[in-house]
Amino acid sequence: YYDDADGLENYRLVKESPYWSNVQMTDEGPLHQEYGDPQTGELYEGPYAFEDDDDAYSATKLFERVDGATLTGEVGNLSEVDVEEATITAELGLFSDTARTFEYSQTAEPDENGEFELTVPYPSNEEYGPDDGFAESAITPLGDSYQVNVENETGDLVKQANVAVNESDVQFGKTQSVEFEPAN
Repeated sequence: YYDDADGLENYRLVKESPYWSNVQMTDEGPLHQEYGDPQTGELYEGPYAFEDDDDAYSATKLFERVDGATLTGEVGNLSEVDVEEATITAELGLFSDTARTFEYSQTAEPDENGEFELTVPYPSNEEYGPDDGFAESAITPLGDSYQVNVENETGDLVKQANVAVNESDVQFGKTQSVEFEPAN
């Protein structure tokens, strides 16, 4: 559950508890520090202290396995970057019913022909729910599309696209083509 399973292709968060804990990664693995109840503000502290709440995570999370929507395309002729050095990233902002926002991202590298493929587990809309035989998700998208970026080896944005991903694309493993525009 660490880092909201960011980057996983076939698993997505569908529910999390309102109780939280602070987790810090060490060479030996995660280190549990404190946990609390946001309703009462009651805090239970462990032996370690943190500078801020950037490492606060829900104590319990439920994930669902999905086929995932596959985004495909080609970066084309990039005069600004060597195709073998390009990185493609798809990002979608999400909101939890615990009033927490987070970002899902997936990264791919193009092959020698500039073609890429990456799979994403979250839709950018809420097309299906329990009435349709699917899990009720407490996670909702903040926008109506994934932001897909092509960056060069120094991290400069060279191309971008917005891609709407439907729940049916995610549930049934459909493929969508990405058409890039030059970055502004």
